[in-house]
Amino acid sequence: MADPKKGSSKGIIVLVVVAVLVVLVVPCIGVLAAVAIPSFIGYTRRSKVTEARSNLRLLAGLVERRCATERVATAQAGLPEAAGPVPTVVPAGVAVVATSELAASTVFRDLGFAPTEPLRYTYEIVREGDAALLRARGDLDGDGQTSLFELRCEGRACTCDSVVRVENELE
Repeated sequence: MADPKKGSSKGIIVLVVVAVLVVLVVPCIGVLAAVAIPSFIGYTRRSKVTEARSNLRLLAGLVERRCATERVATAQAGLPEAAGPVPTVVPAGVAVVATSELAASTVFRDLGFAPTEPLRYTYEIVREGDAALLRARGDLDGDGQTSLFELRCEGRACTCDSVVRVENELE
């Protein structure tokens, strides 16, 4: 027969070890979560910002190509007319499908600007004299404050800036 005192001392040792592990491991997991979760949220927001930058650069390339083609054909700068915003309302914290709105815009359609992925930003072309501003506005967190991404295209040179101007990037 087993000694009852030995069995109970092993049980106490196991309980003490488990209690020590719980006291040490649970706070460590909490600290890791406190560091990892905000980092992950920041990473996902920054990845959503790439949509605006890449679509504006795509749009800039299309505008430059059209401008150069129009210049050859008509000996004038061929910047597109004003267009947008598409979608008409800034998406607030969500991505929206705007393919029908893009297709309805003759300027965007003629340029060939037709992103197929859901959009987190509105896109527009604003004319300022002999220049065009390509803009993207978004509200990534749905708080009503928008971010603005902008590229300027010069009609005389048929070129667009290479650096995107940004206001409130992670809004």
